[in-house]
Amino acid sequence: MKEHIKEKDESLLESIIDIEYIEKFRAPEPEDALTHDDWISACRLLGDTILITSFDTKVHLWNNQGEHITSVPGHTGPIRSLVFIRS
Repeated sequence: MKEHIKEKDESLLESIIDIEYIEKFRAPEPEDALTHDDWISACRLLGDTILITSFDTKVHLWNNQGEHITSVPGHTGPIRSLVFIRS
């Protein structure tokens, strides 16, 4: 900044220079991640089981230890939401 001011005619400069900036934060790093092939669209907890829907057209079931139990195929497109309806 000092070099820039020296290069300019100081008589044309204002006595106060306002500088605006946006603080940059580091991107978060996952501590424990469950790997998926595509974007996760929804997740729900059912007892000790985690159900996850994804854009990979499957419903994935995980246990609370982070182990993948199974995936349920059957959709032809991305699954965008997950809702439980109790009877």
